[in-house]
Amino acid sequence: MARQSKINRRKRYKEWVHSDPFPPYRANLWQASADTKWSLMKEWASNNITHQEIGDRLKVSRQTVQLQLSYAKAPSMRVRTTCETDAPIEQSVRRKLVDKLAQETKGVPPRLECKYPTVIALALEVGRRMKTSWDCSTIHRDLMSLGYTWVDRPTSGKAKGEYDPQTRMTCCLNLLQCIDLSKLIYSDEKYFDNNDHGCRGQYVKVGQRPYTRMFTPFCVTAHFWGAIGIGFKLLIELPESYGGLHACSGDYIREVLQRYVSTVKSDKHKDTAYILQQDGLKIHVSRESCGFLDSHSIDYLQSGQWPAYSPDLSPIENVWSLLQWKIAKYAKKAGLSAEEEKKQLAKNVWKAWNSTPQSVLDEYVRSGEGRLRECVAKNGEWLDH
Repeated sequence: MARQSKINRRKRYKEWVHSDPFPPYRANLWQASADTKWSLMKEWASNNITHQEIGDRLKVSRQTVQLQLSYAKAPSMRVRTTCETDAPIEQSVRRKLVDKLAQETKGVPPRLECKYPTVIALALEVGRRMKTSWDCSTIHRDLMSLGYTWVDRPTSGKAKGEYDPQTRMTCCLNLLQCIDLSKLIYSDEKYFDNNDHGCRGQYVKVGQRPYTRMFTPFCVTAHFWGAIGIGFKLLIELPESYGGLHACSGDYIREVLQRYVSTVKSDKHKDTAYILQQDGLKIHVSRESCGFLDSHSIDYLQSGQWPAYSPDLSPIENVWSLLQWKIAKYAKKAGLSAEEEKKQLAKNVWKAWNSTPQSVLDEYVRSGEGRLRECVAKNGEWLDH
């Protein structure tokens, strides 16, 4: 019965849309002013049109129609008052306070962060100081009008290190001149975690940089190795016996390079001459690892071709950030042991990886050439990517 009523309502709506004569403002009816919508609600309600159908015509809820019809004056004629006095509150005063609170900080670098990091915290503090309650959507609109945007805060793990601008510029020039960047495979290792790092986002103005999120070591981690290229993607979950930063070349060859070689030599990729990029970790450039790749005729960047301490030049760092952001959105189960949490985290990593289409990875890979050119233009200085 309810379904039939909904079908009839849709039928009446279509008849109204195609009826003649049309109202002169039909083309921009949904973008009409609040006063125009309120007068239409009054007119249609006097013609015994139900509140639900009025809402369908104006694309608003039935409750909104009922609320607007309860007012005797048009929206522009109503006076907004506080909960204590009838004096109107100037919008500029509120926005000035919101701007001031959004700039307040606590802590000291590198643990500097916003004192009121979320729109909820801002709304509560604005309400306390102005002695009236404000909706979060109102504060959010104030922030948008003041030029703020909501961005993800970077983690403290992406450190610049002791990089050499001159070496970076020389390496970038050699890569641009000697390497077919469309065949380059960017690879890296990553420890994913289930740590929410406090507030992941921050309201910042154009030109400002968000404060760094601090990493809490007491959390569950999962170790992965990944590689991306145009038309290529590979993710490997590393076991606990791998050793992490203390792994030897034999572990790296057994767990990573053998699977990489088998993937590159597969029927899907055997016709493409990929070039493997690695950072300067010892096991990546060791004699054993390079000899293994040479024995299987795998092209790779030699030691010194890729600049040290340069994660800003590698697009796979952005892929790691994307996956970590997706993992944080997944629901967490309560009451799990540390081992169960680790398994759940690894499952979420695979879920985030499989949900990332190849086209997105290709866009990241294609940005690599632009990063190298930008690094050369900036004389080897750090890039904000």
